[in-house]
Amino acid sequence: MARSNKVISFSSPSSASFVASYSIIADSGKVLSFSVLRSLGRKLNFGVTGRQTSLIFGAQLLNAVLGLFIAGILTRLLSVSEFGLFSLVVSVVIFLSVFFDFGLSSAGMRWTALASSRDRERVRAGVVFTVAGALGLAFILAVAISGLLIQPFVKESVVYVFLVTAPFVIAIPMQEAVITQARGSNRIGLLAGFLLLPRIFFLATLFLYFFVGGLSLELALIFQFTSVALAVGIAVMLFRPSWRDARQEWEQLKKEISEFGRHVYYGRIVDGLTNGIDKILLSFFHGVVPVGFYSISLMLTNPITTFSQAMSTSAYKSFTTRRVIPRKIIWGNTLWCIGSALFIIIIAGFIIPLFFTSKFESSIPLVPYLAAGSALAGMNAPYHAFLLAHRLGKQVKIMSWWTSGTNVALNIILVPLLSATGAGIAMISSYGLNLAMNLYYYRQGITETLFKTSERPND
Repeated sequence: MARSNKVISFSSPSSASFVASYSIIADSGKVLSFSVLRSLGRKLNFGVTGRQTSLIFGAQLLNAVLGLFIAGILTRLLSVSEFGLFSLVVSVVIFLSVFFDFGLSSAGMRWTALASSRDRERVRAGVVFTVAGALGLAFILAVAISGLLIQPFVKESVVYVFLVTAPFVIAIPMQEAVITQARGSNRIGLLAGFLLLPRIFFLATLFLYFFVGGLSLELALIFQFTSVALAVGIAVMLFRPSWRDARQEWEQLKKEISEFGRHVYYGRIVDGLTNGIDKILLSFFHGVVPVGFYSISLMLTNPITTFSQAMSTSAYKSFTTRRVIPRKIIWGNTLWCIGSALFIIIIAGFIIPLFFTSKFESSIPLVPYLAAGSALAGMNAPYHAFLLAHRLGKQVKIMSWWTSGTNVALNIILVPLLSATGAGIAMISSYGLNLAMNLYYYRQGITETLFKTSERPND
């Protein structure tokens, strides 16, 4: 199919119909969204899990706010096409990073969660960081080569951009290792700080260029990944990794990867297609400008999943010994996802022109689609964390294959026809299927194979 030169294409009926639909959804959701969010407080108590959830959620929310400021500065310093290309490069790097995990993160997280002491956690962190650092060296080469592979599919010249960016992505596998080690050891304070540091470093650099000007696309990407490297270095020092008995621990980690982590890895490989295929297809069929609009809408709706991820992160270590997910977590998470999605739909028409200028108003009609998809993604989070905590790697792999395959297939069908709207529909469909499968495997685990217990599921 020939590639289109139009800026962005919405499905038929016209864009005006989508804007009208957006307004109807926003108006009808005002009262419901605020009532749902108020109910959230009554569903959660503030024990250890509650306090940790609040801490990590606060960090993730502040991280999202910093991301809005960063995007606001970038959209003023870069052209629309440059911002679209910036988003594409970052998406490709994230996409490739999935292939350089090899089951290390999921196996290392659970392995660390079961450590008998802080000293043992330090040794296991040392082993995981060493392996992740070696993977980072190989990752540089993969990013450098990726520009050559992507060039035939995009109109703009990207090979040079990827070559310049490649040496600075070494810390990306280490970033994932830090996050999973913090989750496994339940060091929520360290994790909260680590989530903020890259954005803080990047924002500080951008502020300078905001006032003096002269920021290029290449410099923006270099600063993006250098900020991650600085944060990783600080976090590793705070973990105080040890290599005492490292060889023995490495043998245990290899076994955990072989028996559990590799299944999650196979699933994440397929999952990784969803982290970049939508933007790659958008750039191929409609150019990089729609990628910029789509990225802004994603950025605005991403905070919907932050609470769910925060709750799942704080509860992960306890999930390894729990028989079921507590009812307060399930209901609190569901209320948050619905309420926050409605709230973001309401405010999108005001926030997008304010933060990103009127150049990005075409992002507004996409928000309801991506908000719905993000809400479904958030509902999945506790179930996904629980299955991982109980070593159900095969089930996670099967879910990933089915839901990611559905996402890719729908993107291939819908993006050429509906542009970014098609990507939003694909997102809703795949996360809806993922939620259904998570519920199935969770219930199957309780009633059939996992838990031979008299404990009630809703305790």
